[in-house]
Amino acid sequence: MGRRLALLIATYQYQDAGLRQLTSPAHDADALAAVLRDPAVAGFEVTTLTNEPHHRVGQAILDFYRGVRPDDLTFLYFTGHGLKDDGGRLYLAMTNTVRDNLLFTGLSAEEVDRAMRSCASTRMVLVLDCCYSGAFPTGRPAKGDATVHAIERFHGRGRAVLTSSDSTEYSFEGDHLTGEAVQSVFTRHLVAGLRDGSADLNGDGDITLDELYSYVHDKVVAEMPRQRPRKQDEVKGQLVIARNISWTPPPPSQVDHAPKAAPQRLAVYFVLVLVALVAIVVLVAADFAGVGQSGAAPSESAIPADTGPQPDTVLRGHSDRISGVAFSPDGQALASVGGPLTVRLWNVHTGQTTVTISPEVRGIFGVAFSPDGRIVATCGHGDNTIRLWETGTGKLVRTLSGHQRWVDTVAFSPDGKTLASGGWDLTARLWDVATGRQTAVLNGHTGEFPSTVYGVTFSPDGKVLATGGSDKTARLWDATTGQPLATLDDHELTVASLAFTPDGRTLVTAGNEHKVQLWDVTTRRPSGELATAHRPQSIAISRDGVLAVGESDRTVQLWDLTGNRLIRTFTHRQATQDARTVVALSPDGRTVATGDEYDGIVRLWTVTR
Repeated sequence: MGRRLALLIATYQYQDAGLRQLTSPAHDADALAAVLRDPAVAGFEVTTLTNEPHHRVGQAILDFYRGVRPDDLTFLYFTGHGLKDDGGRLYLAMTNTVRDNLLFTGLSAEEVDRAMRSCASTRMVLVLDCCYSGAFPTGRPAKGDATVHAIERFHGRGRAVLTSSDSTEYSFEGDHLTGEAVQSVFTRHLVAGLRDGSADLNGDGDITLDELYSYVHDKVVAEMPRQRPRKQDEVKGQLVIARNISWTPPPPSQVDHAPKAAPQRLAVYFVLVLVALVAIVVLVAADFAGVGQSGAAPSESAIPADTGPQPDTVLRGHSDRISGVAFSPDGQALASVGGPLTVRLWNVHTGQTTVTISPEVRGIFGVAFSPDGRIVATCGHGDNTIRLWETGTGKLVRTLSGHQRWVDTVAFSPDGKTLASGGWDLTARLWDVATGRQTAVLNGHTGEFPSTVYGVTFSPDGKVLATGGSDKTARLWDATTGQPLATLDDHELTVASLAFTPDGRTLVTAGNEHKVQLWDVTTRRPSGELATAHRPQSIAISRDGVLAVGESDRTVQLWDLTGNRLIRTFTHRQATQDARTVVALSPDGRTVATGDEYDGIVRLWTVTR
């Protein structure tokens, strides 16, 4: 059984006279520590840091996550000022933080995020009760401004993040800055819901994170209508934070005391046990039968059985999180990106791994084959670089450096001479593949970190580059000079993926608002729309005009773009939570590869029309 570990950080005294002294953090941390430490309530091992300099807090956070095991539950809490620098980067203020020197005196959100990414646990809770205002006159200090977007800076698999307010709202410390010490509204209700069990909304004796958030949200909004707590959750299953100490088992029903009912109950129990045993046997048999050409692998019996179409081949080798798939130009090989931080090259016909590449980075996001199939490009986070590898040997050929933040996507030009990339620094970049030299920086997408360029793709003739990003736009560029050609702005949310049709006349973009948009490249206007039931997050187009769409609920749609006709819909795999589904189509359009961010398995399906 995993441990329950909590690190609480409170800062309310600042050496910088421009940072207003706060009264709540000390009391917030003490009250929360008491209820989390109580073995009758939560039973956490609690460490509290109060008014410490940034380097000590940073080391404590790193040590906190470094010593964690996969089944441990971690709870990191911060209360105090949050500040932004001129570039929009978020910092948590420590006692030595100077507003004019945040880089060297503040604890950056990016460093906290990196520490969390290095953690082995898949159950991480982060709670931020931050004041983003800095200094305010006497009265109620406002917490938050319209451009902080704190919660988005900490997204990641295995994490649940709670913040005291939305970035566009306000959070209040209390009615008084001096005199009687009061807790912040957010933490006060957080502690109260745990202490007396009132956050146990379904009355089952356990307080889950979902229940705790719902309880605190409603209490805070009722007391302070302008304040809106937020939650972001990428954790499997329910996280039980505490027990309801006021809970008592419900009284047994009268039928439980009726002697005549006992034989009937035993008979029912016996039947249920038999049904369960039969179901287990069926699931195990199905799991072995579904291994396909790739050999044995761990059972997925925890996943509901998929009664729909089944894949032709199942490729097992990654431990988790398939973040990218790509077919080689001849369709004979497939590249996949997944845990543990590896790129695998597969023989599509045998289902065997031919090459395993393990870049020394903290994460891999994208992968692409060169047109001749001899090189595969990878990108990710850690050192903000792109790497080129020999597909035959897995040998590193070249490293491309230039992006200022993580690199999310890469694509080769049709002639293989140019590589395009897009990253979290809101730029797309062009590179000379032969020399590794950066030839152009494409600035145009807008927003603040973690705004991102999520997709890059070349037109079939190689003359136009299309990019898509979190600013809700797709953009067209001259692929030779890097000069902007057009902005396509019909989407309401992030443009997550994009691709040209084989004739180059249409650009297809996937927007997170449940639609796939078709654009006339000549007129730069919308020419059609394909409806999806869920958020489309990955698309691919074959040489014969088949479009594959991977949606957020693991649904995959196949379309014939010659008539915008839906060919087939199937589920990549059944599961209880949404997950980004990535897709790739073989060049001949006969096979689609799918993967998602949880189970680490790549599935190959035959495309039937």
